[in-house]
Amino acid sequence: MQLLFTYASPFQDLFETKAMPAWIWPWLLLGGLMFFLVVETEKLIIRMTRPRRSPLGDFQRQSQMYGKSLSHSHLTLGAKITMIQRKHDLLPDSED
Repeated sequence: MQLLFTYASPFQDLFETKAMPAWIWPWLLLGGLMFFLVVETEKLIIRMTRPRRSPLGDFQRQSQMYGKSLSHSHLTLGAKITMIQRKHDLLPDSED
């Protein structure tokens, strides 16, 4: 749709636009790539500097809530799923 808006003559007349010259496209792609790399680098730095949480974090938190030591059989289903997701890096660590 964007290409029609930019390059189709009827749309250019209707919206009073002009086609972008071909020499601009490499600069646009390079700018997009640079932006992508900056964002991905920022995410990597955040992941590396954030303290890792124990995969048993929910288990330990539930133990503290009830004031006793719980076995895995006493965990809620949600806590068990969360532990499995964190173990396999399917869930980002949350900050407490």
